Amino acid sequence: MRILAVDDDSLLLELMEITLQGAGYVDVDLASSADEALAQIANSVTPYECILLDIQMPGTDGIELCAHIRSLHQYKTTPILMITAMTERSFVERAFAAGANDYVSKPFDPFELVTRLRLAGETVRQNRVVAEKVFALKNLRNAVEEKSRFLPTSPVLIEDVTGVVDQVVLENYVLQLSRGEAFQTAAFAFKIREFDTIYAQSSPSEIYLTLTDVAEAIANQLKQTSFLMAYTGSGVFTCITRRNAACLTDELCQFIQYDIDEMALCYDDGRPCTVTLAMGEPQTKSRLFGGSPTDIITNAIAAVNTAPGPRRMGGLAAVVAGGVQAGAS
Repeated sequence: MRILAVDDDSLLLELMEITLQGAGYVDVDLASSADEALAQIANSVTPYECILLDIQMPGTDGIELCAHIRSLHQYKTTPILMITAMTERSFVERAFAAGANDYVSKPFDPFELVTRLRLAGETVRQNRVVAEKVFALKNLRNAVEEKSRFLPTSPVLIEDVTGVVDQVVLENYVLQLSRGEAFQTAAFAFKIREFDTIYAQSSPSEIYLTLTDVAEAIANQLKQTSFLMAYTGSGVFTCITRRNAACLTDELCQFIQYDIDEMALCYDDGRPCTVTLAMGEPQTKSRLFGGSPTDIITNAIAAVNTAPGPRRMGGLAAVVAGGVQAGAS
């Protein structure tokens, strides 16, 4: 696996290289700044398969560098691990939102680093299998549509919507929270009530575009707060934010529904595509919680499956309400 490690600390870079080589990762390049890293990426004949980034660097920091790398087509799904002493929640949230898959705290434990790299290696292997399938079918569009149809219950990565991450990344984020941070966290979910009908009547690309539109509508109403969101399958979008976030109001689902209605969604043949959103009650943890930290995600999904749809707004009332929501955020 080709690895690029970026850190402005030369001693830590050397230690990282020794650790990786000792674990059998011999194809490792090092960079001491964001500019040097981008130059190596640009000049690399073969794309890197995993990237390790320090957050706190002079000039362009690791989070900005992560976002830049994610904007490159060949690095859309490349595993990116943050190795950093910046454990404050705000930095971690920004890193995941910028496209990071996971992070390891400094001073890093060699065993933990190697373990996470092996998990990243499995992601690389899976991505390679998918890429080979797509390449084999690139001239057969109809066949690609049929082959790429995901199961209705499958999580799907929605790309190019700010704050939206893969389901595994969302779970990794929750698992990394301290007990105190977990107590301050709320999980809530939205569900497309007509998802089964839309799935049955759509091509895979139509379904994906509909999911993207809904994700954009949700993200638009959450943009004034710190959040992460993942599409977790079955028409459900699961969100993580702070339990006291101003956006968590009884009207939130109505505001999002108004944005969706304004999109006038339709199928490829011009038929209107009705999307009605339901929102579940936000789920939180007590200070003495047991079980897995990811239970908060599971509970949010369970809550939305019994939630009612929103009351619809129209005309001037909707415009005024939208303005109130924006101000409240």
